[in-house]
Amino acid sequence: MQQAIRRERVQPRPPLRVGTGAGLLLIALISTLVTLALNPSSLVASSRVLAPSMAALSDLVGGRAAARVQVLTQLEPQPSPTAEATRDERLAARTMPARRAAIAPISTVTPEPSPTGAVVAATSPTPNVASQSTDAPTVNNSAVVAAPKGPPISFFLSGRWVMNHTETPMYAAPTRSATQFARLPQWSALRVVEIRQPWLKIYYLGEESGRQPGEAWVRASDTGPVGRPPLWASTLGPSVVWDSANEAGSGGRLTLPVGARVELVGPLESNRAHVRFPGDGQTFGPGSGWVNEAALQPIAGLSPRSLPWGYPYTTDPSILRIPTPYRSQIDGAPYEAANCGPTVVGMALAAFGVQASNAELRVQVQDAQQEWGDYAGSYVWALSDVVEARGLSSYGLYDMQPVVVTPEPSSTVSAVQDNENGEDNADNENVPETPEPSLAERRNGGMNQWTMDEIRAQLRLGRVVIPQVWWRGLPGREDHNYWGDHFIVITGMVGDSFLYNDPVDRDGVGYDRVITPEALATAMNESVAPGAAFAVGR
Repeated sequence: MQQAIRRERVQPRPPLRVGTGAGLLLIALISTLVTLALNPSSLVASSRVLAPSMAALSDLVGGRAAARVQVLTQLEPQPSPTAEATRDERLAARTMPARRAAIAPISTVTPEPSPTGAVVAATSPTPNVASQSTDAPTVNNSAVVAAPKGPPISFFLSGRWVMNHTETPMYAAPTRSATQFARLPQWSALRVVEIRQPWLKIYYLGEESGRQPGEAWVRASDTGPVGRPPLWASTLGPSVVWDSANEAGSGGRLTLPVGARVELVGPLESNRAHVRFPGDGQTFGPGSGWVNEAALQPIAGLSPRSLPWGYPYTTDPSILRIPTPYRSQIDGAPYEAANCGPTVVGMALAAFGVQASNAELRVQVQDAQQEWGDYAGSYVWALSDVVEARGLSSYGLYDMQPVVVTPEPSSTVSAVQDNENGEDNADNENVPETPEPSLAERRNGGMNQWTMDEIRAQLRLGRVVIPQVWWRGLPGREDHNYWGDHFIVITGMVGDSFLYNDPVDRDGVGYDRVITPEALATAMNESVAPGAAFAVGR
């Protein structure tokens, strides 16, 4: 109500006719009564005076009310005078996915058709905003209209592809007077549907950033031929992964969850698509196989930032990779910036089926080191203590707890050496066991300075390794403004390099990152505890 009153006051008021009209009416009434008292025969005439007066009062009051309504409605959004004319277009727009707003059309030069019928790849002229075309298209801020699922996978595995070498407007028809959709960013891969020189009808798969897929027309001169780009799809439901296109049976090697992202790597066979996938870091790992074509929905290609650094090498089943469910320390907690230690311990525990939250582990780590607070970091020995308190074993942190390096298996050297009597040392009860040093003995002996071979040996034993590293020694962090230390989890090997999980994932996917042995050695040796690390296992 106060808002309505305020809005009224800022508008010109109608003339104050209500008070004047009431005064005139009162005078007319008094005059009529006096006349009737003196001359009753004038009743008919008086009624002719009274009726116009009442009508005038009604008109005046009505005018005030109408003026108030007009004041209020002037401040509210009003329908466009041409809304009825564009009703069909607006109804159609409601069915289109949201898109970025289209920009105003610009004047361009229409290229000549190629004499061979091939796609013309001429350079587009520089836009001249001042000389806009007189046949400017109606700009539509909605996306390209697309069917719920779009074309099948087979459509994208064949046919002609082009890429636009400049930002390109999309049209609803092969004419510049047609409705214009949003503009395609430069270097977009487009599947050609139809050629009608100088136009191409294309299918656009969209973008991760939110641009929706669909068909549209573009100028052929804005594009050039390219090979088929990487094709991605998501699973429409739980999808069985088979080892071959013709494998029979009710089950496969594994089942991908709904929404799993897969990359197509070959042609269709027996209505199955050959795919590989990076995993999601938690519920399923990387791999490859065959998936039913009907279970796949084509999607926009994934950017490098959305993929693990180790992909696609991690899809090779021959590499050493210990499944370690990923978690991020960037979880909104007030201490997230100082919680790398408890977070990597949580990942290492989860690799062996032991579950504990970041918050629980932080309390346990801080109690172990007797230092508390949101800005308190973690000591590597406190992390080792928590691992053991949770029922797992910690290996190699201290000098008196040596790391066993297993020889590389080969055709001439066995991984388990036989003794002089031909007996397997692994089963010989007479082999003396090295006594486990006490915690005090281990700490007094100092920390072990790990080598890359020791890390490899622990990984081959099925154990993950938690090293203390210098933050700026990690890939991509060289120029960061933080100069302190950090904790990561080493989970496997790709060639001579190592796979690791980084609890900080602001700069991309945190799991299955890759670091060379030289970079890892530098990062470990430049920390405040040079070479410090420990392995986690049963």
